[in-house]
Amino acid sequence: MGAKGLRFTWYRNQRGVVLAKRLDRAVCNVAWQAMFPEAYVENLCPVYSDHCPLLLRRDGSRDKSLDRPCRFQAAWATHKDFERIVREAWCRSTPTLANGLQAVQVYALKFNKEVFGNILTRKKALQRRLKGVQLQLEIGDSESLSRLEKAIQMELDETCLQEEYLWFQKSREKWVKFGDRNTSFFHAQTLARRRRNKIQGLFLPDGTWHTDPVVMKTEAVRFYKELFSVENDQGSLDMHAGISHGLGVEARSALTALVTKEEVRRAVMSMKSFKAPGPDGFQPFFFKQYWPIVGDELWRTVRDAFQLGYSDTSLLETQMVLLPKVNHPVSLKEFRPISLCNVAWKVIYKVIVARLRPFLQGVIGPFQGSFIPGRGTRDHSIIAQEAFHFVRKDGSGVGSLALKIDLEKAYDRVRWEFLESTLMQFGFPTIIIQLIMWGLKNSSISLLWNGSTLP
Repeated sequence: MGAKGLRFTWYRNQRGVVLAKRLDRAVCNVAWQAMFPEAYVENLCPVYSDHCPLLLRRDGSRDKSLDRPCRFQAAWATHKDFERIVREAWCRSTPTLANGLQAVQVYALKFNKEVFGNILTRKKALQRRLKGVQLQLEIGDSESLSRLEKAIQMELDETCLQEEYLWFQKSREKWVKFGDRNTSFFHAQTLARRRRNKIQGLFLPDGTWHTDPVVMKTEAVRFYKELFSVENDQGSLDMHAGISHGLGVEARSALTALVTKEEVRRAVMSMKSFKAPGPDGFQPFFFKQYWPIVGDELWRTVRDAFQLGYSDTSLLETQMVLLPKVNHPVSLKEFRPISLCNVAWKVIYKVIVARLRPFLQGVIGPFQGSFIPGRGTRDHSIIAQEAFHFVRKDGSGVGSLALKIDLEKAYDRVRWEFLESTLMQFGFPTIIIQLIMWGLKNSSISLLWNGSTLP
C-alpha cells in the first residue's frame, strides 16, 4: 500500500552508526482497495520500540469542503440521444466557444441525472433482472421471457461498455484498446494512480510533519506563489548578441496566414483523446466526437485570435496539478507542477507550432538537442563525455574549466520581457508576439489539490 511520513520503519544505533530500514509494510489486494479507495498507511515516530507504529487510515483524509471540477464523461457519447443533447445545447447558447461549452455542460449534467444515471447502479440492477429471468427460464421455457432475456443482455453489454469507457477515461492508460473487457484493469490503475498522486501529509519548511488539509493547502499556496513570483530586478542584460539570423520572409508569411478550418481540425485530431482536461472539463475526445457541431466555432475562435492577437480570457484559465517526482514524496519540492490548459488554447499553440516547424532548423542552434527531428538528449551526453575526455587529456599546462549548470525551474524563471525581446530579435511577426504575450500575461492559475480546485 505504500506509506506516508517517515521513510524507514526500523532504526537502531549500533556502535555509533545509525542503521535504518523499511521492514514493516501494509499489504492489500485490489478488491479491498476498491472497497476503501481513500485508505493509506502512515509511518508514525517510534517511541517505545525501534520499530515505527503503522497507522492505517481506512477512510483517508478526504476534505469535503473542496470543490471538485465538473468534467465531460466519454461514456455519455455511447447513448443514442446524447448527440442531440449536444446539438441542442450548442444551438441555444450565445455564439461563443466558452458559452457553448458551458451550455453543453449544463445540459449534460441534466441528461446524466434524468436519463443516463449511475452506470454502476444500473449495471447491478440489470444483473439482478437478468438473473431473475434466467431462473424463470430454468423452470419453464417461454418465448416472451427469452426475448426479455436477450433485451436485458444487450442493455447489460452496452452498460458494461459504458463502464469500460468510464474507467478507461479515469485510468489515463494509453496502450490498452477497448473491446477486451479491461474494466477491472482500468479500475485498478485508476485507484493506484489516485493513491500515488494523493497528498496525505507533508513536511513543512520548519521540519514538522502535518496531515491537516488546511495547513497543507495554506503551505502549498504560499510555496507556489513564492516559486512563480519575480525576484528582485537584476537590471537589463543583453543576451541577444549571439542571434545572427532569424525568420525569413517565407516563415513570417506562413505564421500570419489566414487560419483554415482544416488546420484547426488537424490540430484537434493530433491530440490524445483522453489527456487530462483543463478547467472547462472537456478533453480532446469531445471535440473529435462532435466536430461537425463544434468545429466551426472552434475554428472561428482560433482564426480571430491570429487576426486580433488576443481572444476570450476564459480560454486562458489553467489548473495546476502536482505529480510526484519520487516514490512517496513528503515535501512540496518533490512534486512536479503540471499545467492543465483548455483544449482551445492548446489548439492555438499547436497551429503556431505546426506553422513554425518547417523553419526551426534556421532559428535553433546546432547544439540544441530538443525540438528538432533527428536530434535528441543522448547527443548532449556524447558531447559531455567528449568534453570531459578533453579536460582529462589536456596537456597544454594552462588547464581547462568545465561548468555544470543546473537551471532549476528553467522555464518558470524566464522573464516575459526577455522572451518578448527574443521573439522580436528572431523576427517573429508582431501579431504572433502579441498573441503569445497576451496568453502569458492574462492567464490565471488555480491549484488542483487532490483532484479538487482550491478556492
